[in-house]
Amino acid sequence: MNFRSARWGAALAGVFIAEIIMITAAFTWVAIYSHLIHPGEALSFYQQYAALASPWVSLVVGVPTFYLICRRIGRKTPASSLPTAMVFFGFYLVIDLSLFLVAGTGTLSALFVVLNYSFKFGACYRGGKDADTARET
Repeated sequence: MNFRSARWGAALAGVFIAEIIMITAAFTWVAIYSHLIHPGEALSFYQQYAALASPWVSLVVGVPTFYLICRRIGRKTPASSLPTAMVFFGFYLVIDLSLFLVAGTGTLSALFVVLNYSFKFGACYRGGKDADTARET
């Protein structure tokens, strides 16, 4: 794998799009929960719920999002799809770990963090490979 062939700008743009999608999904889920599923609580209750639910929303929404974005980015230049997908994950990892360390670990277990990054790495890898494979067929 040659990282010089990676589309660095597309990978960085893809990460920002993925972050926007995951943040929007987390806000949307907490809004649905607070208005439809469990209304009538104090704001602090929903803030605590958001802290607990957001990592799960990020995992559930992030995996297909990462796959689809990496596949989409890779379809333009299939020969560089896998390096671009790995650069995408690298950018995400740097941004997310930075935010994670600044915000603190909260209630997340180390196992959840490892699984979260592993699943998202797998989604990026698979998206990059599928974009490259689409070229061969």
